[in-house]
Amino acid sequence: MKGKNKKLFIVYFNLQIDEDCKYKTLIKSFSKDDAKKILYKRIDKEFIFFKLSYVRVYQINPNNYRGKKLSDKQFDLLNKIAYPNSSHRLFKFKQDDWFKPKPSKNRNKNGTFKKGFTPWNKNLKLKFFNKNKKGFFSSARDDSGKLLKGSKPTIVGAKEENEKKTK
Repeated sequence: MKGKNKKLFIVYFNLQIDEDCKYKTLIKSFSKDDAKKILYKRIDKEFIFFKLSYVRVYQINPNNYRGKKLSDKQFDLLNKIAYPNSSHRLFKFKQDDWFKPKPSKNRNKNGTFKKGFTPWNKNLKLKFFNKNKKGFFSSARDDSGKLLKGSKPTIVGAKEENEKKTK
């Protein structure tokens, strides 16, 4: 088993004391059976009084997860939170909570703003000013580009809607 790489599995399961609660978690292991064993062992340590039932294990394919390709950033995040991890913690999520895009009234599905909506900070820029002891303006940044002490930010610009109203 030393030569094989661990794969990423998503595990769906139910925990119950009085009623069933449906959860899912991520586990890194060599096989589905190994992932189940890891889950049973961890649940026995963390949730002593809970009863574990209806365990289903699926391997995550980064090129096709629920019909979509996972980005490298998403896959790295999943690897970080998958058990075993650096914090030795089994993260459990509600079954319906995770990987669903949150709808926004101002954005399309691809993340761009809907037609007719202008965000409050469009065309606004921060400009930094610094005054010396005599009251004259001086450079707000040093040679390496860092802001100097006493530099004050000022918002420059305006929304397009405000410009149209004033004309």
